[in-house]
Amino acid sequence: DNRIAALTVTRDLRNIDTLVLSNNGLTQFGISSDARIVYLDLSVNNLTSVPDLSALPLRILMMRNNSLATVPGLDLLGDLRGLALTHNQLGEFPDLSAFPALEFCDIGGNWLTKISADQSVASLRILRVDENPLLHELFDFSLTPGLEEFDGSLTSLSTIGGLRHAQRLRELRLTNLTQPLAVDGLGELASLSVLWLKQTLVTTVVDLSKLISLRALIMHRYS
Repeated sequence: DNRIAALTVTRDLRNIDTLVLSNNGLTQFGISSDARIVYLDLSVNNLTSVPDLSALPLRILMMRNNSLATVPGLDLLGDLRGLALTHNQLGEFPDLSAFPALEFCDIGGNWLTKISADQSVASLRILRVDENPLLHELFDFSLTPGLEEFDGSLTSLSTIGGLRHAQRLRELRLTNLTQPLAVDGLGELASLSVLWLKQTLVTTVVDLSKLISLRALIMHRYS
């Protein structure tokens, strides 16, 4: 737990691939363009913007618990495999198809209203968009056929398009939604093993007998 307001890393970092600077109180951060960092953790700081990281061969970027309102330039990091922007102040997010190699994405705890994908993001395995109370628009799940875990809890989602195409989905969390939810295709998810629908009004009839892999069902009555 340090207190470094601003940091620019200029020395030769070509032999370092992991850099963790979390919980430092950073308000500014810069790094040499010849660095070879693939894992960067800037979580729990006071950053208000994403620094220019376009020259880095980044695969993992962690910026949880900062003060980000926008993320210009983030879509230039097309080789990202993992991205965590949880608990910031984001009102918008780049089209997911800007990250064709993305496997893990956590953008919960923000103020997003929609999450889009114009093209397939077949690599995506885990997506968490929970605690975005204004979120009401989501891409069609036919664009993420490899998705295995999804958390859309505490949002304003009222439907999930293309759910039947998510045949690798193992865990689905849709708790405490502010709108009645239509989940067409839910009964066709043969790989689904954990289903959370606590405090959510589901308007679609779901034949649970078809969920042959289901091991845990959390479905408290809506009130």
